[in-house]
Amino acid sequence: MNVYFKPWIGNNYSSKKPKILVIGDSHYCGDCKMCGIRGNQPIEEFGDCSYFTKDRVSEYINFRKGTGKKVDWMTRTFLRFDKIFYGREDISSEESIQLWESIAYYIFVQTALSSNPTNTNYSNEDYGNSSSMAMDVIKELKPDIIIVWGNRAYEAMSDEGWHNNESIKNSGYYILDNGHKAYCIKINHPSRAIVEDWHNTLIEFMNQV
Repeated sequence: MNVYFKPWIGNNYSSKKPKILVIGDSHYCGDCKMCGIRGNQPIEEFGDCSYFTKDRVSEYINFRKGTGKKVDWMTRTFLRFDKIFYGREDISSEESIQLWESIAYYIFVQTALSSNPTNTNYSNEDYGNSSSMAMDVIKELKPDIIIVWGNRAYEAMSDEGWHNNESIKNSGYYILDNGHKAYCIKINHPSRAIVEDWHNTLIEFMNQV
């Protein structure tokens, strides 16, 4: 997989139907000046940083299991997505773990130069240069459903094989090389989303697949 930040792939992803790929916006670090696409370094030399996404999901799962510490971004982003997915505020740790072990999760922007959690620190070029990598992930994982967090990542998604969905705003589908359809929808970033509204949108969308 030709990406800097390898996606998290839950243990049950391959056996689930539908297969769901969630695409987050960006990582925040700021520890170095030569990161990912902006650093223009070879992917094979990215080292332990390639596990950034996997490590973050593992940390969240450990927190929900009660074996890891709670960090603010976990409840602001990941737990809030759990609430949107299930359509409730009271999500058990078992439900969170079951969800994340069933999905794949990938970060769209393939650089992490800012420690400040806002996507305005990333340029349109950062998003544009990350587009083909996201498409590589989609082709390899062959999801049935793709849920994209936020406008900037969604608008930078590849046009290759793309078809708009006229019945639901900000959605469409990819036709992959093998004829497989991967249905895609944009939702607000979980930290800024209204749980009930976006749950209802997701259910309406998923019922069409």
